[in-house]
Amino acid sequence: MLQFKSAGSLPPAAGVYPQQAFEIIEKFRRWIGHDRIQEARSIYYANLVPRSSISTALLRETQPLIEAFETYESVTFGRRRVPKKLPDELADLAAVAAQYVVIGPTLAGDVERHHRHAICGPGFRSVLLEWKAASTLVRTNGASNAWFSPSQAAPEFVAKVADLEFEVECKYVSHMITELLGDDKASVFAETIVDALRMRNLCGEVTIELFPTETDRGENDQQAAIRHHLDHAQAGDFTVEIPDLLKLNASLVTSGTIIVSAEDWQAHMAKTKAPDSRAYGNALARASCAVDPITIFMTGPRRTGAALLNHLWERKFRKAAGQCTGDRGGGDRHRMGRAW
Repeated sequence: MLQFKSAGSLPPAAGVYPQQAFEIIEKFRRWIGHDRIQEARSIYYANLVPRSSISTALLRETQPLIEAFETYESVTFGRRRVPKKLPDELADLAAVAAQYVVIGPTLAGDVERHHRHAICGPGFRSVLLEWKAASTLVRTNGASNAWFSPSQAAPEFVAKVADLEFEVECKYVSHMITELLGDDKASVFAETIVDALRMRNLCGEVTIELFPTETDRGENDQQAAIRHHLDHAQAGDFTVEIPDLLKLNASLVTSGTIIVSAEDWQAHMAKTKAPDSRAYGNALARASCAVDPITIFMTGPRRTGAALLNHLWERKFRKAAGQCTGDRGGGDRHRMGRAW
């Protein structure tokens, strides 16, 4: 049976001073635990470890919480001194800690263990969404909450306001929801292009527009088509178009002619990258320099507005409604107003 628990005392919604921020961050940090933070940090930086005689650095998905805890350790001199002012990262960390102050007392058992582990992992954005939904109901309606076990197919929690109980299912929408091509397959395309250019002793910049296609051509055939069209590539500017697959514009030079600092190369990538494109980089490393860099910007294929709405309805909203039990809220279990 679900047991409703009252939330913690509400911290100030705005104007948190450094002393207050230090106290709630410390409370939040103790709840997560030093060992869990260190474990998550090790996993986060694992991709920077040399894997062979060639050092490989992989761009990782940013984990703001882990990086914010590192800033916190630095600014507070190992948590021994309250900072005089709050950098933006610590203000954000204090805001997350404030969510915990509200939600923490409502967590217990396997639910608490799940949240403690997920908050420092890849799933932290989904957990923060759940905390935000729950704490908003506390702030606006004085709700008490009961959480479903993460091991069962159910909404995240039940909120109780006076005599009314209603279920809340949270769905986090990532950037990939707009893409028709997954990150893994997109990375394979980028690696295929890099390999083809390295075989030709070429480097430079490549932009790719991927086409939405209904072709039966398999992934291996797609890679073969890319390699075939780049098999005779030479230095200079050229365009390659593969029907039903992609259009490629390249500006290339012969290898051995470009040496740039890693910072300048990354800054150029950030400045040049379009908001809706994915960026890939490959370079040989010499000290702090990038040698013979290959930069790839990949765009599309993306869902149209109408297709995105249909996708969200089927994959998010309808699924969320289906996970509600139908025993609360005074409505039919398929009523979409039940799924938040």
